[in-house]
Amino acid sequence: MEMGFLQSCCLKCLFENVVDMSYMVYFNFFGCVLPPLLIMLGIYVKIFTVARKQLRQIELKCSVSNGENHHHGLLQREIRAAKSLSIIVGLFALCWLPVHILNCLTLFYRELKKPGFIMHIAIILSHANSAVNPIIYAYRIREFRVTFRKILNRHFFCRRDELYRSSNGSSRHRDQITMTIDPLL
Repeated sequence: MEMGFLQSCCLKCLFENVVDMSYMVYFNFFGCVLPPLLIMLGIYVKIFTVARKQLRQIELKCSVSNGENHHHGLLQREIRAAKSLSIIVGLFALCWLPVHILNCLTLFYRELKKPGFIMHIAIILSHANSAVNPIIYAYRIREFRVTFRKILNRHFFCRRDELYRSSNGSSRHRDQITMTIDPLL
């Protein structure tokens, strides 16, 4: 009997033995994952086509007058936010679709013999999505990045936040400051 890496380490994945594949495919994938994913894909395609059209109109107006620069900057920020969300949705799809596709194969082609490690990799990839999201948020959103650094400094590097003197003269820790939206993002 051939032992896999996970079994040799005293770990065995019982996911396919515990969870009903009909539930995972019909309810979870076809009902709860795929429709919202397709809807979000359609929404982002629409957002980017409308934004591109508006940018072209603003650029044409800017060449005639300089008064539209404010609208151009606002639109650029909205496009950046939409790109950030589309990256998050895209990574969600990339991380979760393999396990759902394997679940479909398991349900519809019961005689198909797939190596066990493939399902293990797909499950690990789906869970890795949760670990990657904070990194993406920290990379794309300034306020999240600042807060993420504070958490890392306090809990992983055992550094305390320095006291911050607010505009009214009271002292408090930096982590108690309310976050504001940076208009330059």
